[in-house]
Amino acid sequence: MLKNGRIYVGSTYTLTMQFRNEDDELFDPASVGFKLTDGYGTVKANYLYGTDSALERLSLGSFRVDVVPDSAGRWFFRWATTSPVFVDQGNFVVQASVFERGNCGDYT
Repeated sequence: MLKNGRIYVGSTYTLTMQFRNEDDELFDPASVGFKLTDGYGTVKANYLYGTDSALERLSLGSFRVDVVPDSAGRWFFRWATTSPVFVDQGNFVVQASVFERGNCGDYT
């Protein structure tokens, strides 16, 4: 859950991307890929639109993917397309939860 701008381990976080041409118009590239790694460089997701249902087209030029980080730390993502070739990268921080560490009893 995203609360006060924080992303917690085990919660769903949605990443979106819009593809625009030089005239600032939305368009669908020939292919859209998405890759997610944790802070150690371990690939946690590697999706291709049309092959992996986790990478969803919302509308013309707009795509989304839901991720569920399984550890705290900085996570990295990359959107890549062909025709035209385009790459966009970013990152987000996942917070550890006091409940994960077992310090608050069993509150399941």
